[in-house]
Amino acid sequence: MAWSTEGPYIELEPLLESRDRRRALQEELLTQYGRPLVSFMVNMPGPVKDNPLARRLHQAGWGLLAERFRPHSLYSLVRPLATGWEGYLVVDLQPLELKRQTAHLEDTHPLGRLFDFDVHAPQGQISRSQLDLPPRLCLICSRPAPYCARSRTHSVDQLLEAVGQLAQSYFGALPCAK
Repeated sequence: MAWSTEGPYIELEPLLESRDRRRALQEELLTQYGRPLVSFMVNMPGPVKDNPLARRLHQAGWGLLAERFRPHSLYSLVRPLATGWEGYLVVDLQPLELKRQTAHLEDTHPLGRLFDFDVHAPQGQISRSQLDLPPRLCLICSRPAPYCARSRTHSVDQLLEAVGQLAQSYFGALPCAK
């Protein structure tokens, strides 16, 4: 690859702790604003979640998200963490409409398969199935991504290669350093 995917390896326990902190922040923002929230992370396979490629992908996705919802944005925050950069955007839209728009970005943007836009509302997380949308597809094959992830159908190296190909076709040459 023409860019660095090297970075600190993250063990399972710190990932689980990060997920718990993410949930607590989501609850705090939902309580404070009483409006839907988009939580954004990059789908980065493997134990390295913070590297130059992941950062570049997060910046691209965050820019897309912030621009799309600028007129409705009430609060935004990006947290650059070793467990993967996190973005939070509180939006003054109906939760199902917000999910419809974020799912559209995931499904149509050239990097959309690498973006994970979760929509949370005070009454709970909004899923694709609530909009009768199909599950997201695997980066490598045409099966539903949850199936391939659960069964570990593809190796981390295969998944990283697929991520790299998508990024390369979108960005062109990518930086090797920071």
